[in-house]
Amino acid sequence: MKRLPQSLEQLGAGRATYELRDGQTIELDLDEARTATEAEIRAAHGLDEPTAVPVMRNGRLLGTVPGDFHPMGFDSLDPLYDPRPHDFREENGVWIAHNSLGPGDLAAVPGFIPAEDESHQNGQ
Repeated sequence: MKRLPQSLEQLGAGRATYELRDGQTIELDLDEARTATEAEIRAAHGLDEPTAVPVMRNGRLLGTVPGDFHPMGFDSLDPLYDPRPHDFREENGVWIAHNSLGPGDLAAVPGFIPAEDESHQNGQ
């Protein structure tokens, strides 16, 4: 979720508007925004969960991750891969994978589904 600029009224009320991964916006209490995951917020406010979010690198689709994916909020499926803060960045509703991530690293992300074109596995 991305926090949008706050109005004076929101500031006084302890609220802010957030943009969700799929582009929807929602006004939230700041405490709720700090403590709840996007999936919990969607459930509490009756918003549909996006089923999958694309993972891209250099303009290529590598695969998808679940809608509630958080780059530092998962346990790796592989003991040889530990998530690092720079591994993924969110940009325009998609996750951009860092060039240092190989196919094994991506496969260690719970819920990652590789794209049908698996050319990324050959380092391309």
